Amino acid sequence: MKTISVFLLILLNLIFISCSKSELINEELIDLDLNIYVPDDHFENRLINLGYDLILDDYVSKAKIKNVKKLDLHNVGIRNLTGIEGFTRLEELICTFNHLNSIDLSQNNNLISLNCSNNHLTALDVSFNTYLYEISCSNNQLTNLDLKNNPFLIKLDCFNNDISSFDFTNNSVLSELHCYDNNIKNLDVSLNENLLILSCSNNQLENLDLSQNTFLIELYCSSNQISNLNLTDNVSLVKLECNSNRLSDLNLCSNTSLSALYIRNNLLTRLTVKDNPALYEFSCSHNLLTRLDVSQNITLNNLWCYGNEIDCIQVNANQIKNIPVGWFKDANTFYSIDCDH
Repeated sequence: MKTISVFLLILLNLIFISCSKSELINEELIDLDLNIYVPDDHFENRLINLGYDLILDDYVSKAKIKNVKKLDLHNVGIRNLTGIEGFTRLEELICTFNHLNSIDLSQNNNLISLNCSNNHLTALDVSFNTYLYEISCSNNQLTNLDLKNNPFLIKLDCFNNDISSFDFTNNSVLSELHCYDNNIKNLDVSLNENLLILSCSNNQLENLDLSQNTFLIELYCSSNQISNLNLTDNVSLVKLECNSNRLSDLNLCSNTSLSALYIRNNLLTRLTVKDNPALYEFSCSHNLLTRLDVSQNITLNNLWCYGNEIDCIQVNANQIKNIPVGWFKDANTFYSIDCDH
């Protein structure tokens, strides 16, 4: 009986050694078979659903993914993006609404579009992704974003982070910048002459020089500390939103294409909009205005001007006959075709 027990023990040990050796050989075969390590089950499950993998075993065949150009990983619960380096021909990556703390894109040199918004990223290195023309990294925890190696960048969405400054020196073709809800104290866009849309609201800006951005169409700079805003050179401007700043004066004579103007909660004592015939929406509430003339704004559909010191709003003969329902004023303010008499 003792002999049988010893024999069984030896047999079990041999089986264990054989299995361990088999697993080691399998792991070696996996490495030799050019598979990529994907430790995050949510990531691998997504690749299985996309047809790039068959079983959940932490490995994906490089041959299956090497020609993938677009990868959509939106909202699948990924915490670790290890394995993304195997997508060497990837051009577009979407990994929004996951739980990523970091991401290594150093091997994805063909990337032209990156959307990693709504994660927990504290850093983002795109220095190896020199062909990027679009980056969206909003709603993360970034404190810095180095774009020196991204000369083809056209659009940047980086709002709702904690970035304090940018260097756009090498981003001459940048045309759309959304950097609101950060901690920016100084924003230099003097070398970004192709800028069409700038959204920098909810920062700590005191000055904003736009003299070189002559193609600018839309400007959003609300909730800063701007006391002076020179828009003389921005003749293409169509929409201006500059609420809740410290403006006491604003010259709009050069902005003849302006159709939407929002400047409530400032310190404006005077404002002329007679040179803005295309104005369709106009909000100037809660300033220090004493006069307002909209008689030249024949397309004006929405007007908000309450909370000022205006007694009379000058209108034209056609307007006074049919005041638009979208016009709002204080109860003690009246309309007239001649406020001087």
